[in-house]
Amino acid sequence: MSLDTLRSIVEQHRVVQHPFLQAFRDGALDKKQISIWAEQQYFFSISLPNCFAALYARIPYGLWKEKQELMELLKIEAWGSTVEGCHSSYFVELAQFLGMDFGKVTEKDYTRHYLAERFELCADLTRPIAQGLAAIALGNEVLNLSIFDAYREGINKVHGFETCPVGYFEAHLKDEQADFEVF
Repeated sequence: MSLDTLRSIVEQHRVVQHPFLQAFRDGALDKKQISIWAEQQYFFSISLPNCFAALYARIPYGLWKEKQELMELLKIEAWGSTVEGCHSSYFVELAQFLGMDFGKVTEKDYTRHYLAERFELCADLTRPIAQGLAAIALGNEVLNLSIFDAYREGINKVHGFETCPVGYFEAHLKDEQADFEVF
């Protein structure tokens, strides 16, 4: 199966048509719904660098150039990074707009299960490394192009969100294609 075929499958996956995503795109959510989404998105975001690190550790030593590309990407994705364009700085802007208190955010069971499965795909030494690379490349980076397009289109349509900062959404739309290519 070609990479283009795999991309096409991801871009047509049912998650892209999910009612929540469509409601987000339409601006049909309220502040509470977006706040709950943002709380769980926080866990998706802070845990992703662990997946990158697990994949980095599994790449053979001789592929140091490829490992370096992944390390550069990790600088953007790692929470608290001071690298220009890092996603966490944009997320903090969004969280401040929402009045989110990171100390009070709790991970939901469904989120915890998803994060464990995602990490396992990357870290499990009994699986081919290609599974972990594909999981992140397709299931995270390519899928994010559709998902974050919906978020970006809808966020300022929500009543009271007309001035919501959009850097977090735009950073993903700008970066995901190049991130996909690294994997």
